[in-house]
Amino acid sequence: MDHFLYFFLVILILINTSFIIFHDKLSKIYNIYDVPDGIRKYHKKSTPLTGGLIIFINIILIFSFFQPNNYILTLFIFFIVFILGYVDDKRNISPTLKLGVLFFIVILNSLVNQEILINNLRFNYIESLNLTGSIKYLFLAFCIISFVNALNMFDGANLQVSIYSIFLLVVIYLNSTQLIYVYLILPLIFFSILNFKNKSFLGDSGSILIGYAISHEIIKIYNVESIFTCEDIFLLMFLPGIDMTRLFIYRLINKKNPLKPDNEHIHHIVNRKLDKNKSLILIIILTIMPYILSLILGRLISIIISSLFYLFVITKLSKNNWDKI
Repeated sequence: MDHFLYFFLVILILINTSFIIFHDKLSKIYNIYDVPDGIRKYHKKSTPLTGGLIIFINIILIFSFFQPNNYILTLFIFFIVFILGYVDDKRNISPTLKLGVLFFIVILNSLVNQEILINNLRFNYIESLNLTGSIKYLFLAFCIISFVNALNMFDGANLQVSIYSIFLLVVIYLNSTQLIYVYLILPLIFFSILNFKNKSFLGDSGSILIGYAISHEIIKIYNVESIFTCEDIFLLMFLPGIDMTRLFIYRLINKKNPLKPDNEHIHHIVNRKLDKNKSLILIIILTIMPYILSLILGRLISIIISSLFYLFVITKLSKNNWDKI
């Protein structure tokens, strides 16, 4: 089996290397670009949204290799998720329709694959809470859709989502020791090379697909291996989750549609005050700090410190009287 693993690794490296070498041709064939508008999108030129396609091809290959028994279901579910993002990149579909399709996908997946249903909520500081009946399906849909939406909103600066996703996969691997998560890191590294050079963006097809795949795997590990608690998952998904919550509250207070995009995301706020490198470093710190702190100081203290630090950053950098550093 080791020889097959090495052989498959070489194949993945070759495939992803070819994506970089022939990226210009791939971009012309795929023909979907993110066009700067000077309002929410500040990149200098139209950029191919090929990241989603690259991630999709890798996910199909990797899951088919490591989980051949669920190949048909995996292919079908990830294909629908990818197509949803593709159509959104191409036609800019309404957020309500997007959420509705995601809800359908999650429910369909849970009906076929019962191991992703969440039967109980395990906590560190209070007793477990059992879920029964239709509540299990609704809560599963809430969890996956929330993270998918949070990650999609978090995708607004180069390397932000790819580095965060790599961090999540590293943590998942260290806790589960399943090699599939190491292999899933590989395409994110190759995409990051393109993204760093401003040659490729994830697009909704990429961010939605990554969000669905990672949330699906974390829930499966939570159920099957009983590794994480609810607090652990909250800390791992802290920054995209808390920023989405802040944005929803902010938009509702200002009588705006909570699902309508704006330029008040954390990357917009940080980029208005700091240069790109400092912005990325600060966001990476905010991303990994909650979980790392929990290993040192405990989960509850980490939640408190991380929340206060996030509020401090948002409050400070939102002040209009700061000059750009």
